[in-house]
Amino acid sequence: MGVSCYELEFEEIKKKVLDSINELYFKDYYIIDNDVNERSITHKLAIYLQNQFTDYDIDCEYNRNMKSPKEIVFIETSKKGKVFPDIIVHKRGEDSNNLIVFEIKKCKNDNVTDRYLETKKHDIEKLKGYVNNNDEVSLKYKYGFFLEIHKDFFIIEIYFNDASKKDVIEKRLKDDNFKMSGN
Repeated sequence: MGVSCYELEFEEIKKKVLDSINELYFKDYYIIDNDVNERSITHKLAIYLQNQFTDYDIDCEYNRNMKSPKEIVFIETSKKGKVFPDIIVHKRGEDSNNLIVFEIKKCKNDNVTDRYLETKKHDIEKLKGYVNNNDEVSLKYKYGFFLEIHKDFFIIEIYFNDASKKDVIEKRLKDDNFKMSGN
């Protein structure tokens, strides 16, 4: 039957995600350093997440909520819309084990433009919709992770069902004597 998402402690989940991101930077730094498409990065990260969350299904751009299209209610506008999260950690065919939803942004040359900030804001609004247990549409994700990928560091913002709660992690890989792969 597997492990219910409510049986995993938050610190264990956070460690598994951080280990997956570290593995991405170590084994696939080439795709980060050479401005490869964001979808290629999310695909590789999904592989490392699958190694950590073996009792779950890990999917990219998964657009279904059971047999219906995946929809959320956007918090800012209260409008309903179809969504395609970058990566999800869940159990296909169930909605009680939706553990993590990821939205990921690659920041090219650490150049944060107005367009980048606009799309980041939109992704964060989606994350809030994924974890919000709205009566009209509820996807029941336990955690929403916004991952911002830079060449030498990453930032994670974690969103919870409790809108007043948020966790931010910034990890500068150089500071941790992290050796990145040149492959």
